[in-house]
Amino acid sequence: FEFPQINYSKCCGRKYSFAYGLGLNHFIPDRIVKLNVQTKETWVWQEEDCYPSEPLFVPTPGATEEDDGVLLSIVVKPGAERPGFLLVLDAMKLTELARAEVNTVIPVTLHGMYKPPPSR
Repeated sequence: FEFPQINYSKCCGRKYSFAYGLGLNHFIPDRIVKLNVQTKETWVWQEEDCYPSEPLFVPTPGATEEDDGVLLSIVVKPGAERPGFLLVLDAMKLTELARAEVNTVIPVTLHGMYKPPPSR
């Protein structure tokens, strides 16, 4: 379990239950993992020959539950016709909501970045 993320907007400096990170197959991250740090229950998203970057938690506006939001991750799939995509996962269930495929090579990266739009 590497590159842990939490719902920082709700839990920074406070007790939390959920952490999201990458699971490793030997030394290569090949899955996204959700961990309940209180109960040790885990959820996993994994797809054959896919290598995700650090998942980033984006809360649902107005959410009351700690894990109400989405996870964003850039996934590379070497050798595929469309070798990379942005993956959007439901943070509660760790199920796929969407993916945006691109027809270009995305370099393998472990870290991700999300910048929320400016407030209006």
